[in-house]
Amino acid sequence: LMENEVEAKKFLDYLNNQHSNIKFTMEIEVDKKIPFLDVLITSTNDGTITTSVYRKSTFMGLFLNFVSFTPMLYKLGLIKTLIDRVYKICHDTLTFNSEIAKVKEYLCKNSYPPQLVDKQIKAYLSKIGQTSESQESVNISYLKLPYIGTSSKFVQNKVKQLFQ
Repeated sequence: LMENEVEAKKFLDYLNNQHSNIKFTMEIEVDKKIPFLDVLITSTNDGTITTSVYRKSTFMGLFLNFVSFTPMLYKLGLIKTLIDRVYKICHDTLTFNSEIAKVKEYLCKNSYPPQLVDKQIKAYLSKIGQTSESQESVNISYLKLPYIGTSSKFVQNKVKQLFQ
């Protein structure tokens, strides 16, 4: 945002002199790219910017393993969260497809069945294709119970039957 690095350093010094307990840092773009939170912002030659998912160099691709003793709801939630993150960050279809391929690769390395991941991607894309007007407002109630394996699924089904 500054004209040059010297002006940026002056402004950084000004900020850091405002209070002794607060210290700011400065990021400088490298190769017309700068990370901000989970987003990699890239400057193009025509002055526009593009966005894609940013992962630190230390990122190992480790997520909740599919064979772990965890409710299926959490595993599906992970898939949906990763897809949603890619959808909201990527600026175009090409970048989206590239990032989705990476998500599939990471999930595969964490023992997720590819057909399950593909099914969740298809469901997500189908859902975002719907208009918000077509979705009815629903009164939702929550009941928290500890996860104790297959017994939890049995109790979940019984509770659902009671509410229906």
